[in-house]
Amino acid sequence: MLQTRFCERFGVAAPIVVAPMGPDLTGPELVAAVSNAGGFGILQAQLCPPPLLREQITYLRTLTDQPFGVNFVLHFPHHAGIQVCIDERVSFDPFSTASSEGSGLSTGNFTVTAVPSPGLL
Repeated sequence: MLQTRFCERFGVAAPIVVAPMGPDLTGPELVAAVSNAGGFGILQAQLCPPPLLREQITYLRTLTDQPFGVNFVLHFPHHAGIQVCIDERVSFDPFSTASSEGSGLSTGNFTVTAVPSPGLL
């Protein structure tokens, strides 16, 4: 199987990513299917109230024990959702933004890796 830096960084077997395309398209089932197949699934969290996001992460973890991420569009309120991800120890948060730099948000002995994705030009 093709191994890339992406695979190494995100702990996946294949450099395949499911893009967060909206709550009706990339819910926990699709994210788990991609993660279970060796790719990196990304749960769409925009416009998802924090209690529902917590439920979706909990449910997703019943479907897979593989790595996955949660996506936020930084042009909208997101602080409460990011806190849910920190509380639930989701390691990777791909952000849809025009920013070109990622950052690690430290929470004691747990780090959330912020991964910028290209915005629409």
